[in-house]
Amino acid sequence: MKKATTIILSAAALLLAAGVGVSAFLSYKNFKNYAALSAQLEENAGQVTNVSSQVDGMREEVRTRFSLVQSNMDSMREALEKKDEPEETKENEVTIAGQYVIRATTQISDAYLSGDASALSDKDKETLDMASAILKEIITDKMTPYEKELAVYEWMTHNLDSDPGLLPVVPTTQADCDNPYGVLKYHNAVCVGYATTFRMFMQMMEIPCMVVHNTEMYHSWDLVQLNGHWYHTDIYSDVSTSNHMHFNRTDSMQQMEQSWDFEYFPKSDSDEDCYAAKNAVTQNDVFQIPAEIRKALEGDVNFLAYRIPKEADNRSALVLENFMQRIEQTVEYSSGCEGTDISWQWMPMDNNYVIAISIAKCGSGEDVPTLPDEDLNRIENIMEEIFGDFDNFCDDPSLPKG
Repeated sequence: MKKATTIILSAAALLLAAGVGVSAFLSYKNFKNYAALSAQLEENAGQVTNVSSQVDGMREEVRTRFSLVQSNMDSMREALEKKDEPEETKENEVTIAGQYVIRATTQISDAYLSGDASALSDKDKETLDMASAILKEIITDKMTPYEKELAVYEWMTHNLDSDPGLLPVVPTTQADCDNPYGVLKYHNAVCVGYATTFRMFMQMMEIPCMVVHNTEMYHSWDLVQLNGHWYHTDIYSDVSTSNHMHFNRTDSMQQMEQSWDFEYFPKSDSDEDCYAAKNAVTQNDVFQIPAEIRKALEGDVNFLAYRIPKEADNRSALVLENFMQRIEQTVEYSSGCEGTDISWQWMPMDNNYVIAISIAKCGSGEDVPTLPDEDLNRIENIMEEIFGDFDNFCDDPSLPKG
């Protein structure tokens, strides 16, 4: 019995020892796993921190780029809005056709009126001398403001022209073609030059005058004030013909050809000193007008105006228009009228219909240049030699097309 007890106790001790060993073994193994897991977690945490840092950097970059795009969009929007806003209208320092600038010339007119040119530049002094000599030649003290304006208009349209064969808009001398110095010195210019020169003359005679530009910014002309009323005068359009078609027109007349800032520039609504109105002949019988036009074509007349009473029926206007269309065609295709151009325009008036007729003849300005017969014959021979068979050349089916 005692021996059995001893065996049992020994067995229990062995089991206890074995249990402790297993427990210790298991604890050691779990420690190693925990350490590895902890290390892995720390490594993963580092990676997470790195990724988070990268995400934060990307987020900041996106935020910066978005802010830049937003700023650019705001700048573009402001630029577009500014572009859409019309520029404030002004008379001077306005660029026409992208290169010709309307500039004030009051320093010259003020020097003329005061008799003191000491403050002028050499160029302005020369301009003043040229302008003063012209006014001395064409203006008298007894003239009315209208007569003075007309005298300047006629001097400019007769004496200022481009070189033969060239349009006034393309002057031979490009220098100063948009100011009075170039106009008076070289006698050719663009519209800005004519307009600023006319205004300078008016201001020298103390006649109020402004330079107007159209809304499309490609043309300019003048507004002149007489007896409290404003009138449009466009020297450029009448240069070399002096036909008075654009001398002292009302807004309604000028609107048929141009548009401008009606709110900024003075209103012109009186035909009191309108050239067409002052010179129109009342004609109740429109069938008499063709004979008078024929007489004008054979003479030296370059402007006719007829007043048709408003009480007249539309038939009179239609008859006159039919006559004018036929006369235009006849003059255009007639060998006896070579070099002659006739045009016409209805002029709106308060109480009448006025038709203005312009007759431009070769020689009314400078003569149109012609080639001598020797050159013409040589041109004809060369054309015949080189292009004489051109019709057959074009019709030859063996030649490549296209």
